[in-house]
Amino acid sequence: MDSAPRPPPESRAVLARIQPVRRQEPAATPSALQKAIGLEQSGQTRAAIAALEDAIESSPDPAPLFNRLAVVLIREDRELARAEALLRKAVALAPNNDVYEENLFRVLGLQAERARNPNLRREG
Repeated sequence: MDSAPRPPPESRAVLARIQPVRRQEPAATPSALQKAIGLEQSGQTRAAIAALEDAIESSPDPAPLFNRLAVVLIREDRELARAEALLRKAVALAPNNDVYEENLFRVLGLQAERARNPNLRREG
């Protein structure tokens, strides 16, 4: 016989609606980030980009994924305008995150530098 107190029926109905959200939240994001970082570190940049793009579609908290995808694009010197857009989304979702803001300023500076000196662009 179970001696644990049970919540009243009306509380159980509320909990039933809330608990599925809690189960989904914790974390598609950290595991997706870890997978993408592992792919990137092993030299599989295209696979890392694809993994991040897929994870963004289903993440309840895509800001870290937007940031990471932007960082990969910046490191690869590709699609800087897209990296800027991703970082603007990350900053909008997490306005107090200094890392996202710093990365946004970094890509803006890089774009300005490229506009002044187009020869700085990497080939490829």
